[in-house]
Amino acid sequence: MDNFDQIRGEEEEVFLGWDKLFCGSHHSLATNRGRLYSWGLNDFGQLGTGDFLKRTAPALVGHFTDCLAAAAGESHSLAIWNGELFSWGKNSFGQLGFKGAAREPSPTKVGFGEGWTAVAAGENHSLAILDGKLFSWGLNSLGQLGLGDTKNRKVPTQVGSRSDWERVFACGNQTFALSKGELWGSGDNSRGQLGVGDAVNRQALTRVEGAQCWINVVAKGSHTIAISKDGLFTWGANSRIDRHTPTLLQPLSESTA
Repeated sequence: MDNFDQIRGEEEEVFLGWDKLFCGSHHSLATNRGRLYSWGLNDFGQLGTGDFLKRTAPALVGHFTDCLAAAAGESHSLAIWNGELFSWGKNSFGQLGFKGAAREPSPTKVGFGEGWTAVAAGENHSLAILDGKLFSWGLNSLGQLGLGDTKNRKVPTQVGSRSDWERVFACGNQTFALSKGELWGSGDNSRGQLGVGDAVNRQALTRVEGAQCWINVVAKGSHTIAISKDGLFTWGANSRIDRHTPTLLQPLSESTA
């Protein structure tokens, strides 16, 4: 085997180990054996490659080898390495969690301490969990930070006083968080996408009723899909009529639509 074949073989082996995927508006992130890669648009440095050049193929982000979690917003990104939280990209609304330039092309440490376990990115806001406590920062025009107001935050700010949060999700201008099977949401609710029974925005986290023991959530801006032990539920924008509360999906063969 010559050097070229060896290098090619090593590259092919590396790109067989993809694990987690994260999609922003115009850029993507993925982990491969603990390393984080990015590609796509990079006008705000959202790829974390130290420049503002777009990539059409996966490029390595930083030098870390133990990426626990990552998230991609409209034009910003976040990741947890060895329990520490980092962010990069657009910072116009403080969504990177530190005061500084309007854009940052390299991963920069956020906040305090170690032990971050989960992270999420909305369009221009961010959330993360540290020792079971939920923190939010960035744009808050519709209450998506869950802090009870619509004031933007430029640094991580604790949401409420609970210390048993397990997972957090975000998309557009809405936020969801899970704790002991309970699902809570805040932010944009113009189409009933928070599932709280109406179409009024929420500035504070509000519990989503309608099912027992929520497990996972996918928020897509104007509608939401979630799994509970009772089955698969959807709510929010719908071509026929919007749904303001979780609605259990039935198998297609049983549908009477």
